[in-house]
Amino acid sequence: MSYHKVSVLELYFTKATIAILPSLTIFLCSSLGVMAKVNQTEPNTPSNIVAKKNDQKTKTDAKNSSSESKVSKEKPVIIPKDTIDIDCVEMVNDPKKYLNKHVRFKTRFYAFTSLALDYKPAMRSSKDYLSILVLRPDCHTPLSELKLAVPMSKDNTTFNKMLGTLKDGDKIEIVGTQFSMALGDPWVDVIDLKRLEPPKVDKDDEESEVTDSDDLGKKKDIKPKDKDKLPPEYNGIKK
Repeated sequence: MSYHKVSVLELYFTKATIAILPSLTIFLCSSLGVMAKVNQTEPNTPSNIVAKKNDQKTKTDAKNSSSESKVSKEKPVIIPKDTIDIDCVEMVNDPKKYLNKHVRFKTRFYAFTSLALDYKPAMRSSKDYLSILVLRPDCHTPLSELKLAVPMSKDNTTFNKMLGTLKDGDKIEIVGTQFSMALGDPWVDVIDLKRLEPPKVDKDDEESEVTDSDDLGKKKDIKPKDKDKLPPEYNGIKK
């Protein structure tokens, strides 16, 4: 029987080969997987490019339609048929006459307030309602006797945006129901509120605004006798 002598070098290469085989197998498998994915991808042919653009357009149209559907989901305001047109001062003078009746009146917005909120005899929670003040028809004084509670709605975004842009003096139309006469005052649930026109601006105010804007950045000549009344912007002027 003959024996083959194995050298140290041959033994070393044999062990190295055995150690490398698993790593080599994993590398080959991953390479084959990447090649398969590359082969599966569609080439950028004109037809494929058109198809991709159509898919993007479809997604954009779907987003637009969803936004439009949200707007269309806003519930329309239903005005009661038995609504009567009145002057808001009439309701303040005789709240008993209009108790539990639907009324409509035109007035001017003044400010947001808390007068109509969280009062137990005529409870309207500040968590669910806003309260507004309107002006008296003959002067720029709030009609504080008229308590107006406006329900907050998360769905009616158009109405909420309009409320956020109301300014002192805006002419508005209110439709509501007087639900209480606590403290001898009319308390009204607002059903609908529309802005009819922005506040009026006097000509004198407009002219003063124009002259002020024209004078911006212009330093007026200051006489020596007024040297003790120099504004801060003139600090450092040589006398």
